[in-house]
Amino acid sequence: MRGTVSADPIAQFEQLFTHLRDYLAVAGCDFASLVEITTYHGDLPSHLESFVAIKDRHVAKPYPAWSAIGISSLITPGALIELRAIAEAPEDDVERSVALDVAQRWEESTGSHGQAR
Repeated sequence: MRGTVSADPIAQFEQLFTHLRDYLAVAGCDFASLVEITTYHGDLPSHLESFVAIKDRHVAKPYPAWSAIGISSLITPGALIELRAIAEAPEDDVERSVALDVAQRWEESTGSHGQAR
């Protein structure tokens, strides 16, 4: 059974950054550790402005490299966003891939929070 997502785009984007923060913390990183992010958007033109506003609230200057890619759909019905992130581990200055599949693929009923690759 696949997870469910909110129908509200703003709620999805906020949840994405909450989960990204949690995954980064597990790797000993935070938003300031990000060096590159790639976002995959199910409806890029309609939601880009609101996504950027939320992203910029969580990820401060200097911003990491960012690519936004519009796609036709994501695996989870109703999902509008998927994200891949690369962060630099501050404790040893070794770039560590925290490639995250935060495509809202977790199951809310089990508390699962996606899969880090």
